[in-house]
Amino acid sequence: MLTTILRASGLVVFLSLVPASEAFSFDVHQFFETKCGRCHQHSGDLARQNLFIDGGVLRSRESGDDIRLFLPDHHGHPDPAETAALYETFIWQVRSGAMFKTKCAICHVRASDLARQSLVRDDDGVRGRYTGVDLGEFLVHHGRIDDDNVNFFVQLFRRLAPKQIPF
Repeated sequence: MLTTILRASGLVVFLSLVPASEAFSFDVHQFFETKCGRCHQHSGDLARQNLFIDGGVLRSRESGDDIRLFLPDHHGHPDPAETAALYETFIWQVRSGAMFKTKCAICHVRASDLARQSLVRDDDGVRGRYTGVDLGEFLVHHGRIDDDNVNFFVQLFRRLAPKQIPF
């Protein structure tokens, strides 16, 4: 019990020191689908239905607890980088208010799939995988996205799009 408390408190300190990344070093949605998908629905729905933000901390609606204490022991997420990526993803999804779902899902089912299939990120930003067109420039004239939301979606896909491998 003491080991669990010490490990969890150490992880909270670690996660509080980890800056919000622009992108993950691995596909966090693929990780979620593989490790968590048998028991949980889509990560965004799970986050928005079961979590809330209080004072910048992501908490369980059921218990009110900081989920950084819960995640490391929930079906074995001992890797701090995986746990940090899940936490960061969940907090982003709660903050987003399902914007992708309300503005884009009529044509694009899931943001993670769209990012994997159609986008790449590099040092200059996010662009179309096959066209090379800058995502921000494209979104100005695309679908239901207004100018105020372009930056939100560029940041969203910066987190999700795979890194372009230079040839």
